[in-house]
Amino acid sequence: MSYETLYFDFHGILLKVVSNDEKLSSFVESDFSYFRVRASEEEKTPEINVSVFLEAPPYHKVPEGALAAYHTKDSVVYKHGDMLYFDSFGKALVIHNYPRNLVEVYSKSRDILYEKCYLIIMSRVGELLDRNKLHRIHAMGVVYEGKAVLCLLPMGGGKTTLTLSLLKNKKFSLLSEEVPLVSSNGILYPFPIRMGVTEGTPLYIPEKYLKPFRRTHYEPKTLIDVVYFKDQIAPAAQPGVLFVGKRIHSSKPQIIKISTWRAFTALFRLCVMGVGLPQLMEYLLRFDFGDIVRQFPILFSRFRASLVLARHSQAYELRLGYDRDANAEFVADFISERINGSKKIADNEKTL
Repeated sequence: MSYETLYFDFHGILLKVVSNDEKLSSFVESDFSYFRVRASEEEKTPEINVSVFLEAPPYHKVPEGALAAYHTKDSVVYKHGDMLYFDSFGKALVIHNYPRNLVEVYSKSRDILYEKCYLIIMSRVGELLDRNKLHRIHAMGVVYEGKAVLCLLPMGGGKTTLTLSLLKNKKFSLLSEEVPLVSSNGILYPFPIRMGVTEGTPLYIPEKYLKPFRRTHYEPKTLIDVVYFKDQIAPAAQPGVLFVGKRIHSSKPQIIKISTWRAFTALFRLCVMGVGLPQLMEYLLRFDFGDIVRQFPILFSRFRASLVLARHSQAYELRLGYDRDANAEFVADFISERINGSKKIADNEKTL
């Protein structure tokens, strides 16, 4: 049996992925194509190793007498020494070996295997980025004239649609459609990963950059490889404009000036607490007392980063209407005026 091996470098964190399924490997590669590197084990030891197998879960590897440490609606987590075993009720088995930094994933379903692999990678990479004081924000992020523009929206709030519309304008470059990174001193860093839109959404992107995805508990999506935007990936950027987004039933979007405190409270939820981030908490925990101790310095660093970002950004509430083209045009014009220092106030901008 042949094995596909991939390496990815996430801002200095090396990930190795091994799989016995070529199609699955191609899916993982397209999810994180921006971070793909050519590397070998002799050059650098990976911080994370993920082995993914399209085959029946080997339940004989779960030790007899292992105790359940955690339950979710989809799985039971068994703990035995430093090992964790995630049993998805016969559909999949994840074995997490912390001493070896190794995660093994087994399933006979390629869709389930792919979904779990993605969440494991996002969870473990996110954990190590946190330790390096690079923190994820559940937001869309672009850069205009060297300044970062973030829009904080809930899941399904229109982040992807707005991002794709703005990127039609070549003056904008991409930080991330879902999880831009912020350092403890408020600098924004790119984290461009796959984008996802509801199946059937009209797209201007060629089909070779698209792939269908069937998710557990959610509607099907079409995934977009960010390699299509390879010439529009942003470098690190200083804070510029921060939008706290909401939907409004109107053809015209609106923008309202808000306080630094309002901006920080939104960041507290979506960065400090990590609400909406693509991860699973059970893949981050060891299920011991050390879980609490390990989180304190991370939460403090996220808190500091969010506070600095809020203080150094122009903060607004962005009310997005149902006309996506009008939204993008209005936001682009507004950003241009603010970052270029114009004092002009748009007709549908309000202040509080």
